[in-house]
Amino acid sequence: MVNKARWLRFFGPRLRKTIQFADKTIVQDAFGGTINKENCIRAFEQHNKKVPETVPADRLLIFEAAEGWEPLCNFLDLPVPDKPFPHLNAGDATLRKQFRQTVTNSLGLTKHRDIY
Repeated sequence: MVNKARWLRFFGPRLRKTIQFADKTIVQDAFGGTINKENCIRAFEQHNKKVPETVPADRLLIFEAAEGWEPLCNFLDLPVPDKPFPHLNAGDATLRKQFRQTVTNSLGLTKHRDIY
């Protein structure tokens, strides 16, 4: 999505700064300058390897959502909720909604409301 969004930098300084930040943080720092499937998988695997090597074991929970509330709540020392663990994965739709919201807010088209 970052690659596709670069053209938006022409719509104003706030959007230009957002795109520059994304380029630096996501494309350059996280993915070494190239976003493609292989590079994304490599970055993901490197990150997953690095985290347990750098975070103290007592401060790290390696969690799979399929495990439900119990391991998460135990780790955080919180009670397990009475409701089912959420299983909704909006994925791409959520990213697109957040992207649209960022663009419209940066252009000053909306104030604190969702864009669909």
